[in-house]
Amino acid sequence: MISPSLYKAFLEEQTIFQHFGKNSRLGNFNFFYSPGANQIPHWNLIYPLDSSNPLPNQNEAIQLNDFYKMNLLDGHILVTDPKFRDTASEESEYFKLENFVIRSSDSAIEEMTHRENDLEGFCNLIQIAFSLNDITTAYFKEKMSILKQNVNSRFYIISVKSRIVGGCSVFQTSSGASFIFNVATLPEMQGKGIAKDIIGYAANRSPKPVYIYSHNSIMRESILPKMGFCSLGTMWCVPIQSFLGVVDG
Repeated sequence: MISPSLYKAFLEEQTIFQHFGKNSRLGNFNFFYSPGANQIPHWNLIYPLDSSNPLPNQNEAIQLNDFYKMNLLDGHILVTDPKFRDTASEESEYFKLENFVIRSSDSAIEEMTHRENDLEGFCNLIQIAFSLNDITTAYFKEKMSILKQNVNSRFYIISVKSRIVGGCSVFQTSSGASFIFNVATLPEMQGKGIAKDIIGYAANRSPKPVYIYSHNSIMRESILPKMGFCSLGTMWCVPIQSFLGVVDG
């Protein structure tokens, strides 16, 4: 069973991902797949269509696994039961802005335009911050270019001497809510409050409600709660192979 508030965040998130990759449905699941991009589990993620029945039966698990295998991808199912923690490829805690955001200084932050050279700089930051390979970075750049098609979506960056040292992207959902993604800081600039500044700056300029998720324990435990974000719950990206021969039909 997925809590209503967390499931609402997943529904909002899916309206964004539908613009990025390909998606289809099988039984009780809406699954997303990104041909040629297999490094990030979230890009090949399977969402349940029924929050009260979130796990695949044996037949569904076989069909989903066969589909991803045929496309040379590793499919992952979204799971909120912590008993799957040890088999997960990725863990994310989801938050929603409920109270206030610590305002950051406008002088240090610039809004990125949608010019190609700005996109290049942002993607270079993401590649360094998350240690992505060139193929994944190229795919990421292609998907970030979708921002050009939506005036309500934004990049925000912090620059020092014309070098991008931190940033994030904000995408608007089909209902008008905002999702903050890709919060990144150069490794040598971490611990200087850049992540807090960039999140605060972006959140204050984004349509509400504002959602964000994070894999980082410091972000989840120390930064986001102090900025007015309330936890909706944690999800794990669990390889679909983990369900083969485990779940009942």
